[in-house]
Amino acid sequence: MANRPGFWGVCVVPWAHPYRFTSYVFVGICLLLAFLWGVGYLASGQVPSIPWWWFILPASLSALSLLTSLGVGFLVKKVGKKLPEGALLRSPCKVVHGIWETPGVVQITPDQLVIKPLAGREISVPLPEISAITEHRWYNGSPYLGRTVFFKLTVPDGVCDDWRLGFGVEDGERWRTLLYAPCDVT
Repeated sequence: MANRPGFWGVCVVPWAHPYRFTSYVFVGICLLLAFLWGVGYLASGQVPSIPWWWFILPASLSALSLLTSLGVGFLVKKVGKKLPEGALLRSPCKVVHGIWETPGVVQITPDQLVIKPLAGREISVPLPEISAITEHRWYNGSPYLGRTVFFKLTVPDGVCDDWRLGFGVEDGERWRTLLYAPCDVT
């Protein structure tokens, strides 16, 4: 039970939990339609009829979100198999590098951090080269609430030429202990 992500964890990396994300989409659309039906009832004072497409809309959008999440999840797993072995921790993540935000995989080894976005090149950063790590609860228009965290990394230009580099994960505590460990050694 401890490894089950919360609501915000599923929202950060929906391709890692496609069935839970699809159920959230279905319930959200049904609640929105129920709210609209209630507003129609309050505005007219009589029970409004329910259009036929209200029954099809939640199911079709849920099916679309399921297919998209399964497809992206398959591609992310395929990309994750190309990463080198010996990881202390590996997680699906949301990668921001330069102007791009894409799904990906991040892993940490004893000496380096490897970020592999779905679209783009692999970014390997030696841990001593990371000059600053900042945590964000809101980054690039996405909320990181609950246990989710976005880690923004500051590295020298020779290591990575992207002006923005970072990743968002569903369980920030596990990553926090490993990322800050090299900084504690003096």
